[in-house]
Amino acid sequence: MIAYFRPLLSVSRKKDVGFEEFYAFDSTTVTLFSDVMKGVGHTPKDDGKKKGGLKVHMLNDVHADTAVFATISEAKMHDKKFLSHLNPSKGSMPVFDKAYNFYCLFSDRTKEGVNFVCRLKDNAKSQLQEVLFEKELKKEESGVYKIEHIHLDYKHGERKKRLFVCVWFITRTKKAGNTSLSPTTGR
Repeated sequence: MIAYFRPLLSVSRKKDVGFEEFYAFDSTTVTLFSDVMKGVGHTPKDDGKKKGGLKVHMLNDVHADTAVFATISEAKMHDKKFLSHLNPSKGSMPVFDKAYNFYCLFSDRTKEGVNFVCRLKDNAKSQLQEVLFEKELKKEESGVYKIEHIHLDYKHGERKKRLFVCVWFITRTKKAGNTSLSPTTGR
């Protein structure tokens, strides 16, 4: 049904996005008590009840402002496990936060032509191969200011592997004038 109505939903299409299939994937936790769903975290000292809950993961079509995939799990399940439920098509661009970094899966999907955007983990080890694009942004300007081809090392089981990625350094200007957000794409 979404595919049928997508042309009508896409009238509010995001400008300057060169990807026809542009998705945002994130989750939210609904707090319950552990007797309903398995808990996450430590047992508090005051009432002795361990907070548990459920987690809702949702993939949104950014152009259509519509959810195209949703699943619910126990809150303790790690976010990156849900990436295996997705089947992005060649040329698409899913965007995630750092909790979804799953370099092994990114490597496999990159070979299939999928572009990923996510923040690198703080302990990520990468080697710069080449700067593909660089632009100085003015103080209030936001957007892509650098694209780099890097090699990213990651572990798959006990074996170390290397992922060949292209990094897009993106700056979003905040109200205070600070800049942040350095996502990467697995392409």
